[in-house]
Amino acid sequence: MAAVLAFVHHRHMAGRTTNKHFLREWRQHRGYSLERVAEAVGMTHASLSRIERGLQPYSQPILEALADLYGTDVPNLLMRDPSNPE
Repeated sequence: MAAVLAFVHHRHMAGRTTNKHFLREWRQHRGYSLERVAEAVGMTHASLSRIERGLQPYSQPILEALADLYGTDVPNLLMRDPSNPE
């Protein structure tokens, strides 16, 4: 799992064009507001918005907190659209 996270994080930091994370999709899929999630994980909604838009890097602790809140795991946050049944 660490290798997957390192690869995805590298792609994220390199300004990925084909790989995208699904942080916003997971939040919306669970019906949570940006403000509610940001408060739950201890950050501002502006920072969370920038992370979701790929303008600010995410950290492992933030990914783990989001995964826990959304009831999934970190690889799913990064690689699986929750609205896609496959």
